[in-house]
Amino acid sequence: MKDLSLTRRKFIKKVATGGLSLAIGGTAYSCASKPLLNYPEEQPDIVKKISGYSNNPPNIIIINADDLGYGDLGCYGSSAIKTPFLDSLAKQGVRFTDFNTSDSVCTPSRAGLLTGRYPKRMKLDVPLMPEGSSVKKKLLMNIGYLAGSLGIMDLATEKGAYGLHQQEITLPEALKVRDYQTCMVGKWHLGDYSSSPEHNPINHGFDSYFGVPH
Repeated sequence: MKDLSLTRRKFIKKVATGGLSLAIGGTAYSCASKPLLNYPEEQPDIVKKISGYSNNPPNIIIINADDLGYGDLGCYGSSAIKTPFLDSLAKQGVRFTDFNTSDSVCTPSRAGLLTGRYPKRMKLDVPLMPEGSSVKKKLLMNIGYLAGSLGIMDLATEKGAYGLHQQEITLPEALKVRDYQTCMVGKWHLGDYSSSPEHNPINHGFDSYFGVPH
């Protein structure tokens, strides 16, 4: 039987040779044999493994919107919300009618999109709070963990990682292999870099970042 599995290394190679479609499509597949947070001392050298790409790579823009429903855009049938610019993008490009995301909330959806891995494997399956969160917010989080452990709600049972680990290979890091310039604007939500600089988007493949520090 033909082997249809997709390792992280194969995924990165396909991103560099195939562009955006494979980068997003590969989100559902990821390194099934890797244990949780078992990272090597250094990131794999992906530069030497990638070759044979074209001379005219496309420009890529990814818009990740929190709480955006399937029918909230005009190009998907919304009459209540006007989205002419997004509708124009859809008309000029490709409009998907069936798509799966790694999660429905902030931190895990971003972690899955940027790495192609299941958020649970990175212990990023709940929204992260800033390091200086109020006692009230911390109490609510602990109540959520308790509800998850008791099976009352489908929530995580314990606090996981404090941010995206530096050994994770991200989409912008993969694109930089092809000499892309990368930029992120808006909500990061993969670690509070005001107190932990290693969680800064600049340290995860982005050349520049404009947004809040957590």
